Amino acid sequence: MVTYRNIAEDPAYKDVLPEDFVHGYSSASYQIEGGATAGGRGPSIWDEHLQEANQDTGDDACDSYRLWEQDVSLLQQYRASGYRFSVSWPRIVPNGGRNDSINEEGIKYYNQLIDALLDAGIEPTITILHFDVPLELHKRYRSFLATDPRELIADYTSFAKLCFERFGDRVKKWLTFNEPWIFPSLLSMGIVKGFSKRDFFRVGHNILLCHSDIVRLYRSEFQQKQNGLISIALNSEWVEPINDDPRAVKDAKLAIERDFGWFADPIFLGTQTTAWDKYGDDFPRLTQEELALLRGSADFFSLNHYGTGWATGQEVQPNGDPRFNMDEIDKTFVKDGKPIGMRGEEGHPHTVPWGFRKILLYTWDKYCKDKNIPIVISECGFAVEFEQHMSLDKIIDDKARQEYLNQYIKILCDVVREDGVRVSGFYVWSLLDNLEWLSGYGPRFGVTHVDRKNGFKRTPKDSSKLLAAIWRHVVKKN
Repeated sequence: MVTYRNIAEDPAYKDVLPEDFVHGYSSASYQIEGGATAGGRGPSIWDEHLQEANQDTGDDACDSYRLWEQDVSLLQQYRASGYRFSVSWPRIVPNGGRNDSINEEGIKYYNQLIDALLDAGIEPTITILHFDVPLELHKRYRSFLATDPRELIADYTSFAKLCFERFGDRVKKWLTFNEPWIFPSLLSMGIVKGFSKRDFFRVGHNILLCHSDIVRLYRSEFQQKQNGLISIALNSEWVEPINDDPRAVKDAKLAIERDFGWFADPIFLGTQTTAWDKYGDDFPRLTQEELALLRGSADFFSLNHYGTGWATGQEVQPNGDPRFNMDEIDKTFVKDGKPIGMRGEEGHPHTVPWGFRKILLYTWDKYCKDKNIPIVISECGFAVEFEQHMSLDKIIDDKARQEYLNQYIKILCDVVREDGVRVSGFYVWSLLDNLEWLSGYGPRFGVTHVDRKNGFKRTPKDSSKLLAAIWRHVVKKN
């Protein structure tokens, strides 16, 4: 039963968002492309891990390497004005290094996609790296775990330069990396043997250094002539104290500072959080020179957000899943026997629109307002619990996802009109029913059901229709 008012039918939300507001969908190369050995692509760290851990491969995913034209048709059908996707580093430079050969067939694949998007009136945004690091670079110098990151920085910046050269005449929005907090958390899941807290910190530190160098390159050699914008996709849930206990209040603040402030503070404020100081030298400090280069190294604030939890103020209780306790803050989604919101698959996420409002206001007030730079919601979406076990008609009639997206877009409109927050885009995760985190594992987030057993048939879910109606209503027409 629908328990919310559809804002597409609410006259109070008519034309709330400006006409240049970009709305669309996001995806990640490894989670949708398939074709892991096709067209000259080299292996990534995921290929090796899946084979070793699950006897699985990324050969199929959503088969977008073959069926990209269908993806563009879906975006048109959904009336999307933007599409955020990542390029596969090993598809373009199979071995990854700055002196390694370029795979022109991989370049051609992305050129075709970009041109088709533009022909359809859809603005492309490229994420330069969404976790799929070339395996060869990991073998050479441990890639993002390198103690001396100079080789990594040179190789990663060289790859970014190649993307700017080949795609930047048409692509005007760039993200250097996706979720620098989540990446080391994923690496800790057995992808890197013996992964330590020091490794966790080192990966995040090296991402910051790479981001800084890529932005330096883009601004010095490409931005003026290509007239584009560049940022980095940061993620954070909102964390609220479960009660007035000082320990819960302290831990809620600490959680935000550890996962959000670790990256946002250097990039937007030129400062470094003290939230990890208890680890001493295990947590690498940025030099004053590095902080100076990082400060202001984003033209907009790219925010990935899904859900909200309560900080308990208690000692963290390990749950066997390092993705959700690497910040060492004990969290819960149940208070007085009641869930914080409608539960998604594996509890990721819960529907908590008031938490979305709080993180939008926090981001605007702390990082964006004084500089008058906009926020772009680069990922936001909902995994319906047990959806993979439902009949097709139930999968399509995805009421829980519809309720989540309706309420979150309503909050976005509220903070724009009531609080003066600048939000210039919203990208739903995800266009296709990809498999979150790893091929073959995890909850579905897509607004399109992909039937892998019947030729990767794509079936729109009702959430896509709802979204099209909402955007027609709330975005001002030209």
